[in-house]
Amino acid sequence: MEIDTGAYVSVISEINKNILFPDFQLSACDLQLRSYGNVGLGPVGIMRNVNVVFRDRHEKLDLYVMKGKGPNLLGRQWLQKFDCWPLTLQNDENKDNANMLFT
Repeated sequence: MEIDTGAYVSVISEINKNILFPDFQLSACDLQLRSYGNVGLGPVGIMRNVNVVFRDRHEKLDLYVMKGKGPNLLGRQWLQKFDCWPLTLQNDENKDNANMLFT
């Protein structure tokens, strides 16, 4: 999946859902999502209680299925469940400070 910190929910394309999880039953979804530019997006359904494993942690999470093809996105909701959101910079004890350099 592609990490998308601009997305609140995690999504999978309908094509990839049918390839990877052909027997997973979708639940109805009335959530209206908005993309960048305020374009309305309507999921075709939700995969409820998907078993997700990251760094030896197991969670049952919802995955929204979007019509057609497109990237599978890992949103802030899932990142938060695995303590990856909000993003933080930690000071490295071997350095005087934690600076970010852009050139």
